[in-house]
Amino acid sequence: MHYFAVSKGRDIQAIYDGKIAFFAVGFLNSANDDNTNRKKTINKFKSDLKRAKEECKDLQNFIFIANVNLTITQKQNAIKHAKGKGISLCDIYDRERIRILLDSPDGFAIRHQYLNIPLSEAEQAAFFTKWGDTLQDFISQSFESVSEKLSRIHFLQEAYRPLRSLVFICRLRGNVDIGDSPHYRAVMVISRNASMAKFKQLHIGTCDAGFSAGMKRTTFTNNGVVHAFWEDNPKRVILSGAGVWNRPIRTIVGRGGYSEYESRDPMINLWDLDECYFGFFVNESIANIINRIELYANGYLLWHSDIEDLHADKHDFTPETPWEFATSELNDRWIRIMPKSGVGVLRFDDITPQRFYSPKPISDKYLATQHE
Repeated sequence: MHYFAVSKGRDIQAIYDGKIAFFAVGFLNSANDDNTNRKKTINKFKSDLKRAKEECKDLQNFIFIANVNLTITQKQNAIKHAKGKGISLCDIYDRERIRILLDSPDGFAIRHQYLNIPLSEAEQAAFFTKWGDTLQDFISQSFESVSEKLSRIHFLQEAYRPLRSLVFICRLRGNVDIGDSPHYRAVMVISRNASMAKFKQLHIGTCDAGFSAGMKRTTFTNNGVVHAFWEDNPKRVILSGAGVWNRPIRTIVGRGGYSEYESRDPMINLWDLDECYFGFFVNESIANIINRIELYANGYLLWHSDIEDLHADKHDFTPETPWEFATSELNDRWIRIMPKSGVGVLRFDDITPQRFYSPKPISDKYLATQHE
């Protein structure tokens, strides 16, 4: 029910069950329960009801509040009179009924706040027995709301920093040994269609490889892995690297990002990924054992999805990469993976990416050593 104060036939107007409700107050000065005051209260009830119906001809809910105790017969006759005027729901709160409410757990807080009547130990116990869980839930929700807003502010403040780190992780089903002569390759493509965008496409790729100088890839020898990050042209690699992995493997990871020491201008930042579309391409052997995919940037989890919510299909598109693959490797065809809901898209207006680590303050011990 929603309330707001008004005039012209009612003291309070509310919406009850989707319909307008008028509240009228008939308080008398130095009121007592003699017949004169009861008669005045009933006359006030009828007068307020008449004005309320004049103000709102379709009114169906009318509540009257008085500081005089009325008899049961008087209240029944007043309600019967209201229904004769087209009122469906009529209720009367006289002084005794108000007192009972204020002396119940529902009214303890109002009584203490506005009448300055302290609660006894028994009343406090009754109040918290009824409202304790509700208050705890409200406090928890308030803290969660504040935490969510702070996280949002923190993200917005950091979103305009250069895109130093962009990582996708394909988590496999348990520890997977993909054989003595394994082959895997995975590419993530991020696209932006805006005409004024700083980039059109970003790519991160990774594959198995032997060790060699630069970006040259040799036949797989044991446990080598290479990765690369490029924009539109795979021949112009922005970031590359090589490493090792031990079998069995649990994840396939692609890494990229920009260095502030590079000459690119303007520098791409995290917020530039807003409204970008993305998809993943992997060889079929790997697609069949993926359990989950995650996307991170600058320490934030931007997106994640379990395999149940992903769609894999054989697609005509063949992603270009800095590496050349043997025909035997390409026989393990490319598979496109996207969310079942459609093309993956990052919308920072709809979600706040989650920071997966928190900066730690400099320890007191370190500060103490600086003043020695």
